[in-house]
Amino acid sequence: MNIKFKEESIVVINTWAETIEQNKLLHDCILNLSLLDVDICLVSHYPISTTVQNLVSYYVYDKNNKLFEKSNYEKWWWHYHPIKITLNNYLKSVYAHCPAVFSSIKHSLHLAKSANKKYVFYLESDTIINPKDLHSFCDIYDETLNSNKKAWFESYQYTKNNKEIDSVNGEFWFGEVDFLLENIDFSKTIWEYGLEHHLFNCLKDVKDKYILTIRDEKKPYKNKFPNSVINQVHSSPMYSKNINPKVKNFHLLGAVLLSEKEKSGLKPMIVLINHWDRNNKNQTFNNSMFSDIDNNFHILFFINDKLSLENKISLSNHNQSYWHQLPEIEDENTYRVEVNLYNEYTREWDWFYKKEWTSNDINEIKNEGNYEIE
Repeated sequence: MNIKFKEESIVVINTWAETIEQNKLLHDCILNLSLLDVDICLVSHYPISTTVQNLVSYYVYDKNNKLFEKSNYEKWWWHYHPIKITLNNYLKSVYAHCPAVFSSIKHSLHLAKSANKKYVFYLESDTIINPKDLHSFCDIYDETLNSNKKAWFESYQYTKNNKEIDSVNGEFWFGEVDFLLENIDFSKTIWEYGLEHHLFNCLKDVKDKYILTIRDEKKPYKNKFPNSVINQVHSSPMYSKNINPKVKNFHLLGAVLLSEKEKSGLKPMIVLINHWDRNNKNQTFNNSMFSDIDNNFHILFFINDKLSLENKISLSNHNQSYWHQLPEIEDENTYRVEVNLYNEYTREWDWFYKKEWTSNDINEIKNEGNYEIE
């Protein structure tokens, strides 16, 4: 491998490794990249163990994890006989990490410059590069320099029409440190169009200075890394304040809903869904550790703190659901649902969904959506 490539380059891994699963991904990511024999910089807003730090050349930690709130989401429907489910604004109040990622990029570029590195490769810790694909780092380096360019990006959109491009993929890229520091506006505070769009706009006036590879595959970077697993846990999970945010299986969803039909009265329904309705799967988490084989659930339902229903089920098939109508809401009672999901790695039960309600919460439940039994 090119000696100059090794001396001039640094690989930056942006990570948030809070759980056992996330730490395993980070560990695998580092070990595979270490085969390049290039300096690695780990950058994070979550503290990393000294054991992992010792695997890399540099570590940058910033405790300020800035997020912003997304809104304006549409309804979401589930229709698999015999139930129809409508969820209202179910993605509202998802906190996106664009500002946190952007500050990590800034920190990593300044670290690279202080370490006298001329070029930086950037990726995230849920990307596991197969050793068979490691040559692509050197290929991208050579392609960029031989073309007298300053950076290499892939388009964010899955498209074959250059005119539609308005953003670059921010999850893997290569560039000259000084070029990126000079052209990226790090004062960005409004994120309505996302990090990818902002990077594209920053580089719009110097588009002749970098290579933009047009993405023509559903999976990002498929042409460069055909044997690798890119962005295993990148997605916009279905969100609810009652679902444990630490559960990283983005296909699983739970809700307690009321029906608009008179025949169901005020009988709530508990529904658990293993939804796989993405036709264009930009992310590859569908084959990752976060897509459990069995998805074993333990469901508990209480009335006035007395156990009224207990059930154990498995949602092992795609687009499968469990549903159960609960007793009609009465004024004098307090109701509570607890749903636990078996963690294959810790071999313990993690709470997945919790909700408590009384007759005073009927309107709130109705606002979350509704169900219909055919």
